[in-house]
Amino acid sequence: MVDFGTCRHEHCGVSSSVLGPGDRVERLLELRPDVVEWYGLPSSELRAIERLAEEHAVRSAVHGPLPFDGLQPPRFAPTSADPDLAGRALTMVRETLACARALDAIHVVFHFPDPDPPYVRRGFEARARAFLDEVAELSLRYRIPILLENMTPNPLLRSPDDYRAVLDRYDELGLCLDLGHAHLTSYPVEEYVEALADRVESVHVYNTTPSRYARNGHEPIGEDQDAAEGWLDWRADLLGLLTVATPRALVLEHDGRHGPDSSVRAVTGLRALVAWARSKEPA
Repeated sequence: MVDFGTCRHEHCGVSSSVLGPGDRVERLLELRPDVVEWYGLPSSELRAIERLAEEHAVRSAVHGPLPFDGLQPPRFAPTSADPDLAGRALTMVRETLACARALDAIHVVFHFPDPDPPYVRRGFEARARAFLDEVAELSLRYRIPILLENMTPNPLLRSPDDYRAVLDRYDELGLCLDLGHAHLTSYPVEEYVEALADRVESVHVYNTTPSRYARNGHEPIGEDQDAAEGWLDWRADLLGLLTVATPRALVLEHDGRHGPDSSVRAVTGLRALVAWARSKEPA
């Protein structure tokens, strides 16, 4: 991936998704993040985000699309067979990059491919290339790293080898490895790590099980989550990743509905694991 001079060691961070209903962005400071990945916020919050970053030395990352001002998140469908949806996705990429530049973001993350049906196989590869050709050029133009986030449901592109093939074609782009999305596929997380470690620039960290995801979404990592019960073995998978990869950010991405205490515990657990991993590195 092209190096734009951003930080090269793991920052323990949080997504703005951890905010509860009605919480202001300043609430994130209680978690003492090194980086905040901003997502799902309206344009009216952008000035508060800029002020927080400037006044508290918090690095920013951005998860597109940002901003959005409607009642529901917009449909981001970069590989849609509907040309209007695909065109709108590129417009959202440009809008997000403008926000990222204003925030001096260390990276921008986009879902790829479409997470939502319909999944139209005919012409999929051509649509994917058309989108990624433009995104790669925009990354160079804005001098901001763009990371593709692995998705779960789309059968047209989801395996470790699928993402490897994409990234081999686009040296300009990197990967945001979403551990939960990987866990929910039929492929072990270890296979994503083995195939993609050298392209992992950021990691989304939360927990889930196949049976709980539809109801509970992204749940905070915790100490009592047993892999035998279907949970992601987040400690083992993160430690395995950190032995072979140097992501610039580890971002907690659980839902705010699980409460602030669970966020504090998740941050504490993540920092402890990273500190332990670093203590084992050769001097």
